[in-house]
Amino acid sequence: MRFSRFLSIAFVVFTLSSKTLAHYVCGVNNGREGPSENSTPNIPQARIIGGENAQLGSWPWMVSLRPVGQPGNHVCGGVLIHPKWVLTAAHCMLRAPIESVVLGENDFSVKEGKEQQIRVIRSITHPKYDEPSSNNDIMLLKLKHPARITKNVRPICLPPRKFKKNRFDGDECVITGWGVNGIIPQGFTNPTILQEAKVKVLTKKTCKKAWFFREITRNMVCAVGETTRACFGDSGGPLKCKSKGHWYLWGLTSFGPNDCQGRPPVFTFVPQYLRWIRRVVTW
Repeated sequence: MRFSRFLSIAFVVFTLSSKTLAHYVCGVNNGREGPSENSTPNIPQARIIGGENAQLGSWPWMVSLRPVGQPGNHVCGGVLIHPKWVLTAAHCMLRAPIESVVLGENDFSVKEGKEQQIRVIRSITHPKYDEPSSNNDIMLLKLKHPARITKNVRPICLPPRKFKKNRFDGDECVITGWGVNGIIPQGFTNPTILQEAKVKVLTKKTCKKAWFFREITRNMVCAVGETTRACFGDSGGPLKCKSKGHWYLWGLTSFGPNDCQGRPPVFTFVPQYLRWIRRVVTW
C-alpha cells in the first residue's frame, strides 16, 4: 500500500474554536518514560503479564473506553491521535457499543483530578474489517468536543511517511493497558492502575512462523517480551515506539492466544492505515 503524502509531524497547531486553542507537541510524555530498566516483575502474578504500574502522565495519549450505560466500566483501551479523535480496535465495538472515553486516567480506584470523560458521537469501523480473521481490526471514534491538552492528556504521533515498515523490527517498544495482569489457578487478575511493559517488535517472518495455522496479513505486527505481553482487556491499546524524542503509534492490540501464553500477541499495524485515517479525520 502506498502512503499518501500526509502524515504526522511532530509539531502540530490546531485552532479548535474561539475558546479552545491547542498548541502542542505530539508524542511527548510527562514523568518517567516507560518501565524501569532494572524492574523485575513477579511472575506469574505479574502486571499486564509482566509489566509494572505506570506513573500518572507517563502515557498522556492512553484512553479508557466505556460502554453504553456503564460510564464507570473499562471495556477496551484506545489512543488519542488528535484532540477530537481516538483510535482503537474494531472488535472492541463487538463487546459493547462505546458511549464515552476517559483521558488522563491512571488509577481506576481513585479520582485523581486529571481525568476527562468525553462522549463519543461517531464510531467508524474500517470498511474491510473482518471479524473471523481479525484483519483490518481498527476503528476511529470521534469525540463530542476536543480534549483539553494538558501534561496528562495529549495525542501520540502517527508515523511519518519516511518510516520504513520494518523500522522498529527487533527494537524494544512499549505496550500499556488495564487488561489482565496476572495468571492464577482460579483464572486471571485485573489491575486498577495502568500497566506498562517493554516488548520487542518481531519480524513478519517470525510472526507468521509463530501463527503458522492462521493468516498473518501485512496489516498485522507481532510484539512480545521475554516475560511481558498484552492480554484480555488490553485490546485497542497502543504499541508505541520511540524515535528522536517522540513516541509513535506502531500498533493496536488486536488478538493473542486464549491463555495469554506461548504465541506472541498480534497488533493491528497502524502504518498500513494512514491514508484511511487521513480520509476520515479532519486535521
